[in-house]
Amino acid sequence: MMYLSRGIATKRKKSRSLYVEHLGESIELSKEQAQMWKRAQFGFVYIDTPIEIATVEILVEKGVAILETDYGDIPKYYALCKCNVLINPKRKPHINRLTNQEQSIYTLIQKVELNLSVPELVFLTNKNIDTNELTYRDGLYKVQKIIYSCRAAITGEMETKMRLSRLRKQVVDSLLELLRKKYLIIM
Repeated sequence: MMYLSRGIATKRKKSRSLYVEHLGESIELSKEQAQMWKRAQFGFVYIDTPIEIATVEILVEKGVAILETDYGDIPKYYALCKCNVLINPKRKPHINRLTNQEQSIYTLIQKVELNLSVPELVFLTNKNIDTNELTYRDGLYKVQKIIYSCRAAITGEMETKMRLSRLRKQVVDSLLELLRKKYLIIM
């Protein structure tokens, strides 16, 4: 099994507990839950002991983790499909330290100012969108026009179609690398 944490860690004054902000809610974690949540904050972690699995299942019930029973690229893709990918507001961008693919995805998420799903990011990468042409003012409009002119987006088939895309693995790997480098937050 593998899992990925969601949310933003926060501490409260006069409290030793870790709190995770997720979708406007502050969720308190026990010491064991906090340790497991921190392990997967910046990427997938593999687990196999009953205690680890039980703790992660509690995190999943609280909405601050995603658990996949299979391993590999496709389960990682489906896990990320259940998340919102956001720019980390606490991290100053050093774009020159990113690969071209990472720069493209980071800039796309940043300029569009919309919670793009992973299938939408794969779709836009397939379309080879030039992020330099997107301005902060019209980025959202242009991207929505591209995405929603696609029949798969309208009928809800995009997740399945993008699973078969030749660029899916590259996009997922780039997202996970941006997460590891703390450029992104998973919600």
